[in-house]
Amino acid sequence: MEISNISVEVNEYLLKRRLQQVYSWGKDRYDTNNLQGCLRSNELKPDIRIGKYFKIPNAERYQAVETLAQKRTQILTLSDSVDFISNQPVSGRLLCFYPDDSLGDGFVAIDSGQFIDDQDCPPWDTWLCFSLLNFEINSSYDLIEIPCLLSWIPEAAIDFIDNAMEQDANDCLIWAVKTEKLLGLY
Repeated sequence: MEISNISVEVNEYLLKRRLQQVYSWGKDRYDTNNLQGCLRSNELKPDIRIGKYFKIPNAERYQAVETLAQKRTQILTLSDSVDFISNQPVSGRLLCFYPDDSLGDGFVAIDSGQFIDDQDCPPWDTWLCFSLLNFEINSSYDLIEIPCLLSWIPEAAIDFIDNAMEQDANDCLIWAVKTEKLLGLY
């Protein structure tokens, strides 16, 4: 299957706001000595796992990410952190995780130093949004919807993710280059 065009509906304001929040939340929590545990806080731990092997409907995946984002906003607001509402520069990259394309074989987890979990999912503290992306297949104008979790990856973790992508046989992890440009990251 060849994907020729990608059509993504993005709420730019919401993504910018959430990116500021995720960055404020995670910039000091990233720990190269604890890749498996960092950015997986108990405060934001979702009630479900996103991976395809858990057979979670997309509506529940979406709700889990929205609930997590609301919790993060509340905690940051109560902590009097103003970083998350400023226009401070954000470093790092945006990662698309396609949970239904994951093999969940553990190779990506190993090559990311366990930063990505055994279902190929990024840490929940980095989650920005969950949506269904419309893909046009082979210029035939047939659209398919593919679930996608968009996450922020700290600058220091980029090499780990690049290594993991080399083991990602189904390409369930890709950099969200167009969205990064839209948000002014690159």
